[in-house]
Amino acid sequence: MEDTNMATSSLHQQHQQFGQGLGNNGDGPPGDRQDDKSQRGHYADVIRPPDFMAVMKDAGVKHFHTRCMMCGETATSHHRKTWRECRGRCPLNPNHTHTQQICPDLLKVANEDWCIAHLEESMKAERDTARGPETLQRQEQRRESQCEHRHEAPGVSSLDRQAPAAPPKFSNAAPPQGNWQTNRSPTPYLDDRRSSSGSPQITGTRNRNQAVQYSPSTHKTPAQPHNVPATDPTDLLTDVDIDSTELPGMALIDVDRYVDLARRIPTDGFLPLIKAGFDDERASGSPLSGIMEDPEFPPVWQGACDRFFCSMNEEVLIETIAGNIDLAYLKSRAAGTDVAQYIDKLRDRASYHPSCYVRPLTDTNGSAMSLDHYEQMLDIAERYCERSVAHATEAYNIDCIADEEESQTTDSQDTTGWSLDDSRKGIRRHLQTSANAFSESRAKCLRAWIVAGRARIRHCRSQGINLAPTIQYVGYAMNAAKRRKGHESRNSASWLSLLVSDICETQWPGLYRLKFYVICLILDPGLGQLCEVVFCRYLRAYTVNGGLSIDWAGKSISSLALPELTDAERDDFWARKQKWIEKNTDLTANVTLEGQRRKALYKAEYMQKIAAGKKRLAQLKQRTANAKSLFAQAEETLRIERKKGPLTAKNAQALEAVELGKAILKR
Repeated sequence: MEDTNMATSSLHQQHQQFGQGLGNNGDGPPGDRQDDKSQRGHYADVIRPPDFMAVMKDAGVKHFHTRCMMCGETATSHHRKTWRECRGRCPLNPNHTHTQQICPDLLKVANEDWCIAHLEESMKAERDTARGPETLQRQEQRRESQCEHRHEAPGVSSLDRQAPAAPPKFSNAAPPQGNWQTNRSPTPYLDDRRSSSGSPQITGTRNRNQAVQYSPSTHKTPAQPHNVPATDPTDLLTDVDIDSTELPGMALIDVDRYVDLARRIPTDGFLPLIKAGFDDERASGSPLSGIMEDPEFPPVWQGACDRFFCSMNEEVLIETIAGNIDLAYLKSRAAGTDVAQYIDKLRDRASYHPSCYVRPLTDTNGSAMSLDHYEQMLDIAERYCERSVAHATEAYNIDCIADEEESQTTDSQDTTGWSLDDSRKGIRRHLQTSANAFSESRAKCLRAWIVAGRARIRHCRSQGINLAPTIQYVGYAMNAAKRRKGHESRNSASWLSLLVSDICETQWPGLYRLKFYVICLILDPGLGQLCEVVFCRYLRAYTVNGGLSIDWAGKSISSLALPELTDAERDDFWARKQKWIEKNTDLTANVTLEGQRRKALYKAEYMQKIAAGKKRLAQLKQRTANAKSLFAQAEETLRIERKKGPLTAKNAQALEAVELGKAILKR
């Protein structure tokens, strides 16, 4: 490529003139840069033209301001000095032969319509504008002299002359991202088409060889270079810390209707439940809600839910949403039915298969917490959050549980690490962080959870229910057995789950415990994020709904990207997972069954519309008949009046109105 690299002698002078090179990432003039240590790039080799930042941003290339265009190394505060030494390899494919030059694949990674020649010409034009009119005049003179020397017409640049007739095809380029990759099929989301593996194809999802995540045009994400560890997964949701209690739309959602919709699955299928969850997620104000406004997203949500639900045991799905999965498992294991067999199979498989799990809070018999115990637990949590000296002993007993469990695990005879003085000072183990002795954000979350719990209690008592809805936590894991050990050892459990467990252990030792059940296997990396989002929604797992899930679901999915594997290894990994699910679950049979139920549902809805239309037509005919009868009576009355003599002005107007009404009825 011509004229994209500056000469070394004038490099720093040009950089000071542009003010938008690698030194300050194009965020301001050179004066805003505090020191040279913040500069990034191979200054001895290349400097980016000033519009390169905008071009790469518009193309959807992520981290364009920190990634070296020569070798793909990413700048961080830990190894900037080393990073300035170009490694001399292509950031997308080490087998490319254009080392020490910008990779053409990187320039066209997000849009096939980009032409390298046009892009380069645009960059040169922007660079020449920054140089000033004198430089432009000298360049134009030099270009004309070159054209005359080569017997070319003036004004035709060498880039136009050397541009290829068609954009080159790069077999190793990462797939483009964008909303054009969404399944646009107008057919029903669950149909009779079959994939290459022979299983029924559920629309609204894509092949794993396509982009890993759905990415609408307003939320572009970059394509990841092949064979290079991903610096950041192409997430569907942004990686931000969002507490579900901070979203006012969540408190207005009636999640109890999921119970009724789940119980109607055997007759109505999954579709009513899927649509209700979509509407609520879109109205919740979550990070996903903005993406869900895209008109192309409903098939993605529906297709993902179809795949999750069809791969599950139907009774397990219904129990997790509308019942008690722990109690259902214990009863099924005693009776030898398929619910326990399915859960046991998933438990063994999930040790090396990504999965979604649920942790219900139940007693030793599998029953949910009673309303009286639930209310008592909320009162204790409220006093714990108030940090009153009068309740210091109660808080101390709760905070000591962790030390007691640790001493039992390590066989240590040392005294506990938590002191009563700490509790008297208002310090709470579960409400402190490494940065703050008392986290106000945690306290706010706990208060919202208490409010949601009391709303649950009021609703249950108004319905004559004695047991509270199961308090649950939802998560995903690459290795469920390892994650379960982490939860039980208090190493990877959320602070709210630990607080609830410690309160229960203090008040009712050995009675209540958070169990662990794998309920669904993840079929595809592109659906892993939605899997956790979907089940957190339907299982009422967020704190504002009385659950124990604090962070917004789908935030941490970097492990699903398998950055340590090559593309071929990743494809093989997920192909084996998909094949196992198709062979060892009722996916195919459930797809067929759901297709039949969905056709019946569509037919019932259609018949309801026809019946409603017939009813409206009958009502219209009845009103027409009534009007004709009234007109006939009016005509008879006017005929009698006419025999008596000339019609009065009032009767004449009445006769005119009758004639007009009859004309309208004829039309």
